Amino acid sequence: MLEKLRDFDWSSVEHAYGEATDVPDLIELLATGDQDDAEAAQWELFGNLWHQGTVYEATGYAVPFFLELLGPKSKANRAWILYYLSHLATGNSYLDVHQDLWPENERKETDDFKEQLAKELGDVKTAREAVRDGIPLYVDLLKHTDAEVRANVGYLLPVFREDASKYWDALLEAAKNDTDPIAKSSAQLACWCVYDEETKDALLSFAKTAFATSDAELERWTLARLLVQMSPEDMSDDVLDARVNGLTSEALAEAFSASPWGQSNVAAVTCQDLARTDPTHAHRF
Repeated sequence: MLEKLRDFDWSSVEHAYGEATDVPDLIELLATGDQDDAEAAQWELFGNLWHQGTVYEATGYAVPFFLELLGPKSKANRAWILYYLSHLATGNSYLDVHQDLWPENERKETDDFKEQLAKELGDVKTAREAVRDGIPLYVDLLKHTDAEVRANVGYLLPVFREDASKYWDALLEAAKNDTDPIAKSSAQLACWCVYDEETKDALLSFAKTAFATSDAELERWTLARLLVQMSPEDMSDDVLDARVNGLTSEALAEAFSASPWGQSNVAAVTCQDLARTDPTHAHRF
């Protein structure tokens, strides 16, 4: 494993802090399976290859080694790697984000700026495509024994909405049948993110049936979100109650916070959902 990691000249590419010579050491720390080593490496990697939303030239070169650590012989924390890959695939160019702010706005019309911006945008595309290459592997991991791994696959796959046909069947199967409530909810949210006109009816049919038969609080809240957005005319009192439950349920808040989708608390997400609800229903909540 990682046999080719040190064959590449990491001093030839840069990350947020210059030459990426520390990257192979950090990837090897992830591979040891030691929690302290891995956490130290994770801290560094969330500051160099990805830094406050920006990715770099070295990022795309490192991704194949993260994919290797998702393999069956790896001792690495696959769940963390999947979550990290979702950030690498959605990273930005520093100049693209800051070009209208001082001091970048004062040089944005110069040839040097345009050349650097073009290079950075190329690095963003390279990183995204490198993560995209792992889609078949992510699909396989939807059946992994670790529920956190499965949940994080559900969080990563919708990044590649354009490839939904490659993983839709496996994702919908997970949304229906995963035995872990957080992983199941993650797959359901992922289906919601990527469905299209061809798959809408199948997803809506499943969601209605599952909502009617489930007594799992997180699943009912997740499916209620989906149903209201996909079929607002069918917003029954039960569906509305399940959504509003996100404002008061401590158990639901705890479950959602453990999900990769739970960067915002469940009450905030619920408020955002309700604010988008047809105003004619406002008196109901």
